[in-house]
Amino acid sequence: MLKENSPVSPMAPEPCLNLSLRKADRVINHVYNRHLAECGLSVSQFSVMRAMHYAGTCTSQVIQDILVLDQTTLSRNLKKLVSDGMVVMKEDKGDRRRKLLSLSAKGKIMFSAGEKQWKLAQNEMRETLGNSIADQIIELSDAIVGKCGTPI
Repeated sequence: MLKENSPVSPMAPEPCLNLSLRKADRVINHVYNRHLAECGLSVSQFSVMRAMHYAGTCTSQVIQDILVLDQTTLSRNLKKLVSDGMVVMKEDKGDRRRKLLSLSAKGKIMFSAGEKQWKLAQNEMRETLGNSIADQIIELSDAIVGKCGTPI
């Protein structure tokens, strides 16, 4: 017999891995977006800027690989960052078919402001979940990407 407050009925189907991860993702994204909104960024924009900050001047393929994003999703995020003057896109002198991406001066200032808000979100999640669970989330994410590969 199930307890009265049990979230699973005896007739419930097998839990869905995708649904479980997506629910957790929405909750975590909400926390990060709430903090990053203080400096006018979304978690998607900040993620791209963070990848560029650590990768330095690079191609969109490098950012796609770091973030496990498809070209369409990255292009959508880059469009706003470029139009807002936070990312510079220029031709690769070695291969004119490729574009090189880097944070502009404005982008570096925004990244710095975003990083402060990101740290607040990161700390909030660690305090809420505890360091052990937070570390497990990172390990689990790395394991999934490592074992399943990238779909892109």
